[in-house]
Amino acid sequence: MRLIIYKDSNDLKKYNIKKDIVTFKAEIWKLYRLYTKINPTFFSEILILKDDLKKDDFEMIFNMLNVNGNLIYLNSYNLDNFKNTIEITKNKKNNFIVAKKKINYVYNFSGTKWRHAVDFIIMGVQKGATTALASSISKHPDIYIDSNKDPTKSEIHFFDIYWQKGIEWYKNKFNYNKKIVGEKTPDLIYLPYTFPLIQSVNPYVKIILILRDPILRAFSAWKMINSSNLYNNIKKTFEEEIKEELENKDKNKNKNKTFYNIYNDYLQRGLYYKQIKELLKWFSRDNILVLLTSDFEHNPEVECNKVYNFLNLKEQKISIKNNKVFVSKDSTEIDNKLYNELIPYFKKDTEHLEKLLGIKTGWFEK
Repeated sequence: MRLIIYKDSNDLKKYNIKKDIVTFKAEIWKLYRLYTKINPTFFSEILILKDDLKKDDFEMIFNMLNVNGNLIYLNSYNLDNFKNTIEITKNKKNNFIVAKKKINYVYNFSGTKWRHAVDFIIMGVQKGATTALASSISKHPDIYIDSNKDPTKSEIHFFDIYWQKGIEWYKNKFNYNKKIVGEKTPDLIYLPYTFPLIQSVNPYVKIILILRDPILRAFSAWKMINSSNLYNNIKKTFEEEIKEELENKDKNKNKNKTFYNIYNDYLQRGLYYKQIKELLKWFSRDNILVLLTSDFEHNPEVECNKVYNFLNLKEQKISIKNNKVFVSKDSTEIDNKLYNELIPYFKKDTEHLEKLLGIKTGWFEK
């Protein structure tokens, strides 16, 4: 999708406006904060026909541009302040210059009316080590995220439960004295009705996912729920639960998922490719970081620095002595026979996931 920002309608007469071109005349901050016609709200090319833009305007425009997207602007503008984030590719006729966005940098407008309520969200997956990841990255001096190891206290659930409380309630959960603020609510990736709500709060939010072998994830979730009395009083074995889920697969395919009725979707929660494809309808791939739980367990410092780079923060030398925050009292491991029987359920989705992300997960090689 391409965007033309113009000052006068006469400026557009020389351009053939096609379906994939969006035109906008109003103040840039209105486009940046309020414009939701395009999902995701990112462009492959932005042509600027206005000659009265300020530094903040350019930063907002830059945030709306895809990585490797082209910014075409008047030769009269001096963009020396952007030299670390753009690359001048060539001169263009009629006093225009073409620049390419070369890194996934997001400008932050702290202390201004344009500052978004949240900069990043760890939004999945349940039992994927999200609490450990949040606790670990909170050690960075420029990050605020609730590091409480009790998820009932650290997870805000604004978008999936408490939306009616309003944005000010949400903002009161953060310390804006820090450069970057974020939160962790791992149910969000599985609840697509929250995606437009998140986009309305910050369409440029950085999204972090940490994915675990979906069979081990399902078994771990069952152990967590089976040991609590929050959801049901009828104790079922893991095999009984997934058998029931498979028998109701067609019935549950079109159910309206809410926070309250997904607690025993053990297998469906592991169809990560399907969930990420839905997420990409609302957010740019550039703004989604995917980690693997196994990588985080083996080398948490490296994975944390991937997060810091993703958030455009300086890398840190941090010491993480124990990144396994939750260790179940139930030390039972999944039966190998049952594990192997479940592989076909996830195999195709995982193959699509690996192709989409360009990675090898190493799952199902147990």
